[in-house]
Amino acid sequence: MRFSTPKTLAVVTAAALAAATAPWAVMAQEAAAPADAAKAMFDFAAMDGDKDGTITKAEAEAYRAAEITAMDTDKDGKISAAELAAHHVARASAQLQARAYNFAKHMIVDLDSDSDGALTTAEMAAGDGRSTKMFDRVDADSDGAISQAEADAAQAKMAERGGRHGGKGGHGWGRDGGKGGFGGFW
Repeated sequence: MRFSTPKTLAVVTAAALAAATAPWAVMAQEAAAPADAAKAMFDFAAMDGDKDGTITKAEAEAYRAAEITAMDTDKDGKISAAELAAHHVARASAQLQARAYNFAKHMIVDLDSDSDGALTTAEMAAGDGRSTKMFDRVDADSDGAISQAEADAAQAKMAERGGRHGGKGGHGWGRDGGKGGFGGFW
């Protein structure tokens, strides 16, 4: 993705940072969290203005117009960079919360050795061996310690593969063949 100006990059960066610091309490809620996040991304019921079970092009356009009007929080008839960023932060936050909730559900499925639906500190600490595998993978000279050069090399290798989640779409817990990102769960 290219940004046309440093100002655009700054706005996008600020929005991403704000989304990353979204309230994490929502993640701890029950199954309603992903549904709420999905609803924030595409709310069929809200778009179906006449409630006939279908969304016409006119309804979609009316919904979009209302969404744009709602972005103008100071009601001056203009969407400022701050207003646009706040809108994108809210959407990104909903998406991030849904992803984090799904990640947590997968962690519990993978690590919950007593099948009680929650993780004890011992279950979390035991993990599934990934932290040891990751450490061994980064410790290229097998001396039992990771140097700054080894850490930098590991990060560069992951960047080549497409990011900190192991590349090729591996965003879920246990869904990327144990190639989770450096700096994640050790």
